[in-house]
Amino acid sequence: MFVLARRPYRLRSHLLTALLVLCLPALAAAAGSAERGGPHTITVNGEGTASAPPDEALVQLGVEERSADAQKALAAAAEAMNAVVAALRGQGVAEADITTSEYSVDFVQAEQSSGKGSYRARDIDAVTIRSIGKLNGVLDAAARAGANQIEGIRFTIADSATLEMRARADAYAQAHSRALQLAALAGVALGPVQTMSESGGVPPISGPFFHASAAAAPLVSPGSLSVTVRLNIVYTIR
Repeated sequence: MFVLARRPYRLRSHLLTALLVLCLPALAAAAGSAERGGPHTITVNGEGTASAPPDEALVQLGVEERSADAQKALAAAAEAMNAVVAALRGQGVAEADITTSEYSVDFVQAEQSSGKGSYRARDIDAVTIRSIGKLNGVLDAAARAGANQIEGIRFTIADSATLEMRARADAYAQAHSRALQLAALAGVALGPVQTMSESGGVPPISGPFFHASAAAAPLVSPGSLSVTVRLNIVYTIR
């Protein structure tokens, strides 16, 4: 009876010993990882900005005509728009850079209840001007040809990638300089980059909306466009 009573104890002892043997490698690895810890890092931000004058413009322009008869309003708008397109082509605007963006006709009630309404026909084109130096001349020619709707001027840069590269280089130089300074102050050596992320870009700039008379369009100044790139960089230190 005495021998039989001790067997369960011996069995449990052997099981515990086997479990410890199996767990020792994992425990040793976890202890080593905890002792070593993750890499020490420095996180810095950098911002770079580059500016340049725009070299392209996108303009919404066209005509609006009214008549008591819808067909007459449409015919008047078509005739006027043909003259405007001819003027644009005369200024060197390519046919591929002239795209219809709105063609509509609707009935407009008279301001006074006793008066009669009229039909309003609109024919608007999106015009891309590839040479910014021709912008004012193109607008003036369109207005003189009969364009009475000139609106939504937006300036852009055809090759914005070069501008972004300049801003990115400045952002990296600023961030790296900060990292070097922080490492020196902390008495550590700067290691390689662990992670890097970027934000920013070239936003299009829109000009004012205005309605030009048939006499002439107002002068437009494109100014300059700026692109800002922001970098977040994590360096390892040792």
